[in-house]
Amino acid sequence: VASFIVTILFMPIFEVFIAMLQCDEDEDGVSKLYYSNDIICWEGSHIIHVIFAIFFSFIFVSMCTVIQLCYFDCRYSIHEADARSSSRADAFLVVTKIIQILLMYYAYTVREIHWIVIIIQWVLSFFMFYFFYGYHPYYNETAHKIRVISNGIYLWGNTCLLLGKILESSDFNSGIELVFIGSVIIIIYFILH
Repeated sequence: VASFIVTILFMPIFEVFIAMLQCDEDEDGVSKLYYSNDIICWEGSHIIHVIFAIFFSFIFVSMCTVIQLCYFDCRYSIHEADARSSSRADAFLVVTKIIQILLMYYAYTVREIHWIVIIIQWVLSFFMFYFFYGYHPYYNETAHKIRVISNGIYLWGNTCLLLGKILESSDFNSGIELVFIGSVIIIIYFILH
């Protein structure tokens, strides 16, 4: 159950907490909760909800990080898919998810800082790929290849996003094709490697 919460349910649960902080101004200039136009931000019960959201998100993130660092099968066994020498790469993955959720909620609405967001995402995806490819944390070769392929595709997708942003003012509109072709090449390379 703990690994299910840390991996699959981490982002949805954390997003629920962060959603309490996302406010938008309506046409009258009143700041209201993005998901509910009935709640005025930073007044009344919203302040209590924000305090609880921040408190429980801090506890949730701390708990997930500790679980990710401590709860792993460290026995050398190539037959167990989750057996690994270290869980530092997985802990970095949790930190990366937190940063990306915060970037998605707060930075993508401001067009002037799209460059910063894209560069931060590229750097995070590079280090995530480096941690899984360079440190080889999984004993099981199949589990290792799956992690490297998924992180390689993620790095390639962010590279294409950066390239698309660089070529934004030109007539370049083949970004999707570039992502798919590169993803297939990455899959084939790491399967055969």
